[in-house]
Amino acid sequence: MCARPTESEGRHRLVLGDDEFIRIRCAHCAKKLRVRSVHAGEKVKCPNCNYMTPVPSRFDGLPSLDEINQGVPYERQLWGIPVHRLVKLALGAVITGIALYLIMTQPWKSR
Repeated sequence: MCARPTESEGRHRLVLGDDEFIRIRCAHCAKKLRVRSVHAGEKVKCPNCNYMTPVPSRFDGLPSLDEINQGVPYERQLWGIPVHRLVKLALGAVITGIALYLIMTQPWKSR
């Protein structure tokens, strides 16, 4: 199984491969840790600073089962804005730019 959800709070990166390990950084000293996937969702002790670092679960960043069962669509976001709204905004800006260019240059009028 190979899963790569997004980073959680910029400190954790979930990497599940054939070896079933999760690679994270200590939330206190930023030391790289390799934790068995059976500890997902728990806290583990950092060997460097003895801080109890949380290990992200396999499902961090994914929609919950309740959201899926209720039919709530999962929206991809960029900069915290749903992608479909960014596309609409970009298309509106392009159309506005073309309209302004045509109004300013008036290519249909001969000079």
